[in-house]
Amino acid sequence: MGFNLLASSYDRSQNQTALFCQRNEKSACLHPRPLIFAIYLPFALIALVTASLFYVLSRDWKSKRSLFGHVTRQEVRIVRGSS
Repeated sequence: MGFNLLASSYDRSQNQTALFCQRNEKSACLHPRPLIFAIYLPFALIALVTASLFYVLSRDWKSKRSLFGHVTRQEVRIVRGSS
């Protein structure tokens, strides 16, 4: 219905033999590319960044702990209110 509003009559006449993906055996219908780029690639990137960050932080924690200075400096003063 929305396609009829957006397409010209010439475009609709050229598209009379088109099949929906539910009835088509083309590779684009069986393996849609947006699924790869919209779902798999972002999750792969998030997993790669998470694994890299975990690797860097764990190596630093086992050696110099230079990335954990805010935790290891022990310069925290706890101020308690008078009760």
